[in-house]
Order: sequence, then structure tokens, then C-alpha cells
Amino acid sequence: MVAVVDPSHEVIMPFLTLTLLATLPLGQALDRCVAPPPSASESVPVEFADGRFFASWAPHGAAKLRFYLDTGGPRDQLFSATVLRLGLARQVEAVDGDSVSWVRLPAPLATQLVPGLRSNTWMEPPHTDDGSVRLMASFPGGQLEQMASEGPGGAQVDGILGPDWFGGRVWLLDYAAGSIGYRESGEIDSLPAKCWVPLGFQTSKAGERTSNFPRIVAEVDGDSVDFLVDTGAMTTLTDHALAVVAPGGHRTIATSFIVRSRFDRWQSRHPDWPVVSEADENYHNRMIRVPAIVVGGQRLGPVWFSERPDRAFHEFMSQWMDRRIDGALGGSAWQQAVLVLDYPNAQAAVLEHGGK
Repeated sequence: MVAVVDPSHEVIMPFLTLTLLATLPLGQALDRCVAPPPSASESVPVEFADGRFFASWAPHGAAKLRFYLDTGGPRDQLFSATVLRLGLARQVEAVDGDSVSWVRLPAPLATQLVPGLRSNTWMEPPHTDDGSVRLMASFPGGQLEQMASEGPGGAQVDGILGPDWFGGRVWLLDYAAGSIGYRESGEIDSLPAKCWVPLGFQTSKAGERTSNFPRIVAEVDGDSVDFLVDTGAMTTLTDHALAVVAPGGHRTIATSFIVRSRFDRWQSRHPDWPVVSEADENYHNRMIRVPAIVVGGQRLGPVWFSERPDRAFHEFMSQWMDRRIDGALGGSAWQQAVLVLDYPNAQAAVLEHGGK
């Protein structure tokens, strides 16, 4: 998830089901759930850096394109610099009272990514026969671009692929190996039923899914906490935070988010848990290292969480969720795990990395 400033400019707002089963106590875990072999899915060309995934490919006749992969982020979109570089015509129209800018990405560019890009369904593009894909085009100088525009080794990022791209497919995100695989539909056959836990999605009264933001439950400090699954959760560290959180590493890294009220509760209960003040270069929020969490019966940790105002998740992000959430689990949580996200069947599995 990339963060944006709320209208009052006072706090960070995240940018952009079903009652879940309680997780097991920290001292317990399900029998080993091990990642299926790579042949279980089609591979996606990705670059992996500091706990974050970037889809990267070079379409025939065009320079390499690179997209930030963000299950908790905005609509699929191109950044303004890439719109100019590709010479695409920008269109602006009103959607629900807001100005939305969009472009058509020609079919040769859109279809060569695996899996191919899809038009933003919410925009209801007019019928065309040329196979082009309609994507949002961010406005120049926007905060979203500034926060997500630097890729591996400082490389240019051309846009974001968010929940609409992930939705409707089964994904295998191997954080330990830095790779991603997918299936268009169907379960990962090699996983037993015990490995699966529910994902929550917002639905209409008719039972139709209205968003592709997945909710998952984790046990933290003895409490069951609802989180957004957020592959794009990121932070840019200050100098002193870098020395503590990622010594010798890069400033911009994957993180996880937690609301301030729960952050304060953790700190009060566990004064020994490391806390870094003024940790974020842009917003100066705190970070806390939680020794372990349990998701899907698997113990993960330690996990660094970045503080966010309560209303960032309780009010803003929760409007697209099936129930109120307290934060987001990003790359700092998954680290050495393999995360399976089955959107069609609303379930997930957290696996050990390895063979059968």
C-alpha cells in the first residue's frame, strides 16, 4: 500500500467477508505446510527488492516497463512520466465528482506482460476492437508517484498494478525466493485443507464482490487482529531508523502498518519491544518490532510495524473492506514465507519455503 495525505494534511492515509477463524496460540502451529513446487503455477517476470515486488518486462519494440505490485493499492495506472515517454494521449473525465485521467495502452504493450494487463473495469471503457487497455494516468507531481517511483537500484517505475490486476486469480508469492507465480483459477491442488484460512472481501447485499482488498486475521500479542494483505506496504527510513531497522540496507523498504491505538497498547504491555521514533522520512511516525505473529497457523517474525493514525484504517481503508481493520501486513511480515492468495475462493495459505 502506498500512503497519501488526507484532506486535512494532518495524518497519513493509506491509499488506497465473512467471519474468520481464530488463529492458534503462538506456542502452537499447524502441521508443516510447505510450498508446492514451482510447476504449480505460471511464473511472472518480477524484480524483488527490500521485500517488494516489481513486474518487469520489455515489450517488443519498446523499452522495459516496470510496475509496482500492490494488493492494497490503487487502481492499475501509469505514472505521468511514462505517459509522456510512450506518447500516449491523456483523457480526463469526471467520475463520481472527481477528475480521472486515463490513457489507452496499445495491445502490443498491454498483452505481453504475464498475465496481461486488463482494462479498469470500474471505468467501463467504450468498446474497441484494437485490443488496447484503458488505464488510469496519474497527474504529474502527485504524492503517489513520489512514493512509488523508485524501483530496484533506483530504477524508474512506470506505474502500479493493484487489486484489480490481482483479483480473480490464484497467486503464489514466494518472498524467500523473490518470485511470483499464478493461476487464472482453481486451487493449488498439492495443499491440504488444513493449510487454508479464509480471506475476507467486501460484497454487496446480493453477495457480489465489490472490492478486491483481501482481509486476513493474525494473532498478535494474544489478540486476533484484522489486517489488509498489502504487498505494497512501504516506508522510507530516516538515518537513525535505517541504522536500527535495516542496518547496511536501503532507505525504502517493505513494512507493515498498525493503528496508533494498538501500537500504544503493544508498547504499554511490552516496553522491551524495540520502538524507533521519527522513523519515517516523510511522515515521522514511529515503528515497533513485534517478536512474532501467527497467520494461518504459521509463526512469523520478528515483524516491523509502522504506526498510522487510527482513522487511516478504521475509517478510510475500512470503507472498502468487509469489516474494520487495524492495519496491513506487508513484506516485513512475510519475509521468508510463501503466501498463497486465492481470490476466487476467498482463501489464503502461509507456507514454509521448500519442496514437498
